[in-house]
Amino acid sequence: MSDAICPKCHEKIEPFAMSLAFFPFYFKCNHCSVRLKLKSLKLLSSVLITYLLVVVMMIWLLPAFRGYAVLTSVFVWLVLYNFIAHKMLSKDNLLVVE
Repeated sequence: MSDAICPKCHEKIEPFAMSLAFFPFYFKCNHCSVRLKLKSLKLLSSVLITYLLVVVMMIWLLPAFRGYAVLTSVFVWLVLYNFIAHKMLSKDNLLVVE
């Protein structure tokens, strides 16, 4: 299952709590409202850059994809984000900011 657990209250952190934060690397736990910080953004940045390159290439090379580019791109990003968020929110990558 998921390692996305708050280091302070030991409750499960929802992946989209981080995405709805003003800064995605500083966010609050939904249960205890403690500020959390991600130690490393390597996974997010590498997946995001690769994803953007693939989408740009698909729009450029596949004319049939252009009509559905926005809808498909947003849907695929949400699925990708859901998968990588659990790795990013592992207990080794979370830091309590006080």
